[in-house]
Amino acid sequence: VGSLLFESAISAIHFGRHSRRSPISFFLIGEKDAQNIDEAVALTTRYRERDLVRVYVFSDSESGRVALENTDCGKVVLQRVNVAQKMVASLLYDRGNEIFDSAVPVGAEKEINALVVGLDARGREMLRALPWFCQMTGYRLTVHAFCRSAAEQKKMESLCPELFDERYNGKFGTTQDACYRIGFHLLSCFESREFDEEVSAIERVSFAFVSLGSDETNIRIAVKLRMLAERCAQNPVIFAVTENSEAIPALCKKEGERCNYKGQSYRIAFVGSTETEFSAASILSSELEKEALERHMKWGKEKDFWQSEYCYRSSVASAIHKKYKIYCGIPGADLPPEERQEDDRWALRRLEHQRWNAYMRSEGYVFAPKRNDLAKTHPCLIEFDKLTLEEQEKDDD
Repeated sequence: VGSLLFESAISAIHFGRHSRRSPISFFLIGEKDAQNIDEAVALTTRYRERDLVRVYVFSDSESGRVALENTDCGKVVLQRVNVAQKMVASLLYDRGNEIFDSAVPVGAEKEINALVVGLDARGREMLRALPWFCQMTGYRLTVHAFCRSAAEQKKMESLCPELFDERYNGKFGTTQDACYRIGFHLLSCFESREFDEEVSAIERVSFAFVSLGSDETNIRIAVKLRMLAERCAQNPVIFAVTENSEAIPALCKKEGERCNYKGQSYRIAFVGSTETEFSAASILSSELEKEALERHMKWGKEKDFWQSEYCYRSSVASAIHKKYKIYCGIPGADLPPEERQEDDRWALRRLEHQRWNAYMRSEGYVFAPKRNDLAKTHPCLIEFDKLTLEEQEKDDD
């Protein structure tokens, strides 16, 4: 990002000679989450009356989220950067077309059969995102989540109780609610015959995401998945998280395409590298963030977008799905609501409510007669036809 690097506490340094008419940005990216938060609070307190100051604080902790949402920022723009969340959102926005393109036609619909191998931070984010991302007319989603222990499954079920509730999970064609199926596979070892047999038994695999916390392990499992797919005459798109780009196999047929010694492409996309995730294009000038902010500004204030986790994540998800409604050719998605045909308008309202239901459940919300954001309850987490007309019309875009 072209910044100066300070090894010690940056809040101890005064930038009094920096022109008040020139923007200044601080990136708090130390290894200790608590120290990043403390520095962010100190900087916003010092510069809260100054224009053109931005503070980016890298933090993935719940304590960090709570602390930053309650910081009085004044004029400072304070943004928390959760690397795992940002990586998955950017991947879906930039390359989500590959998930839809690889879907397998089955009757009148196309099936997205996804494998999420590993439930580290990135794996959990992908598992939570797929149900709302793939809510698309003409597509059906099944997710197979491979985890190492029952504790990992229970953690996900506690984080998003209604997302995995049998009242909603797996209810295809019987509801005006979100439609998807998520199942868990508990295996202590992914480099085992048991793993091979369970993967091989899954029909029509179209997408795989591998995130096991180690570059080398991710590469080995991704290569194994390609081998198993070849044996089963399947052709899924495979994404493997690789933070260190130097760990990617050097043998390639052409730039960006990794192959074996006979020139056969592994067709594995290596994603999440440090060079990409911490680049100026990702942090400073994200096209996704620009679109998400534009959507947020239709109903909220800009400061809330940067500082409120709820506002930021919901607007980002909305912007991503809007892009792929258009990509998938949903009638009227490329038009303003007032220019759509009446049938298209109502079809899009239903689809958007299905996406919203899946998204809210992925954020941990459950149904209750009254909204309470501390309790994560919302009265609109019901089928579209049960909403009032006023609420139905809110799902226009």
